[in-house]
Amino acid sequence: MLATMRKPLVATLSVGTIAGALVVTAAILVADRPAAPVAPPSCSSPATMEVVKNLGTTTSVVWSKRTTASAVAAWQEANGKADGFSFVSQLRDLPPATAVTVCVYRGTFHGHHPPSATGTPSSADTLSLILFDDGTVQIYQVGQGNRMHTSLP
Repeated sequence: MLATMRKPLVATLSVGTIAGALVVTAAILVADRPAAPVAPPSCSSPATMEVVKNLGTTTSVVWSKRTTASAVAAWQEANGKADGFSFVSQLRDLPPATAVTVCVYRGTFHGHHPPSATGTPSSADTLSLILFDDGTVQIYQVGQGNRMHTSLP
């Protein structure tokens, strides 16, 4: 999807005086023309990896998929029902065709669950993120991959 916005084609500025007063005139001719295409967010971009690094260490991107907010919302809600929960995904607040990227990482992610009964710090081996075109990163799941729904939305 290409983002479009109004871009100035010509801008002029003139400075002068009229009856001793300084007059500044600016004119901008604007026309519709497409902006540069917005690249979809990448699961391995420096900005995304900075978020991942703050959550733990990753060994790999298991999979990623570019899809829509409505598809991810349906996926989240179906995963919740499979676990006995019923909820409405926050992504339902977005226009259904909003493009998002889902990323699943393997690694070691600490401090996202309470310690075990013996006091041992818990860790997770799987992290799921949802990336939005505006640069927002949403954590979807952090946990043990064998207990998470990491199938494609």
